[in-house]
Amino acid sequence: MIKIADPNRIDRCILEFAAERGVGGTGRALGTIRDIMRDRGFPPEEVDASIQTLKKRGHIDYRRVEPGRKSLDDPGTVVAITTEGKELLRQMRATMQFNVRLPEEFQAELAGFVGKAGDSVSAVAVTALKEWARAQRFPGIDFRWTPSGRQPCVTGTGLKVWDVYRIWLDHGENVEKIERNYANLNRNRVNAAVAYAKAFIHEMPEGAFGKRPPFAAEIKV
Repeated sequence: MIKIADPNRIDRCILEFAAERGVGGTGRALGTIRDIMRDRGFPPEEVDASIQTLKKRGHIDYRRVEPGRKSLDDPGTVVAITTEGKELLRQMRATMQFNVRLPEEFQAELAGFVGKAGDSVSAVAVTALKEWARAQRFPGIDFRWTPSGRQPCVTGTGLKVWDVYRIWLDHGENVEKIERNYANLNRNRVNAAVAYAKAFIHEMPEGAFGKRPPFAAEIKV
């Protein structure tokens, strides 16, 4: 099991879930949050500790769509963000604004990606800068279009970072075993993927590991 050095990553993930809006209002069921966080590699005890701390500080609260107990003992308890929690999340998401002069030919080239991305020129520029910065920080990682949108991938392979991260978990975090089983995954590629995944674990797409939907019947043969 992976130990997350920075508890702020866990806090932000929980706040993001607590801030989501659905049919029943704002928040996510506690059981769902635990399942997703476990799939992303967070230790369950650290997740529960973070939830308790955020509630104690008034950043989240418990509610239930149906009458009943509202506690960590009830997976149906809904974790919802509070006004103070929204402010904390806003600070975590905070960005700075700056102006930059772009050559005309580059502006036209950048605008060509707007239709594909479905974003404004500004949003595309921010994405490009973010991906460039991350590629410099994590050599061996690049970004590509996939059916699920723009995703971090491992250079020289057809695998997304999250794919390699799951392979690493499934192999007991043993890189030598991975090298024996995957000809295109050497130590440098695996280490790059794992380092990126740990740094941005809160960005892992929900269901990235192909988890069986709760409504699907399990058939054993």
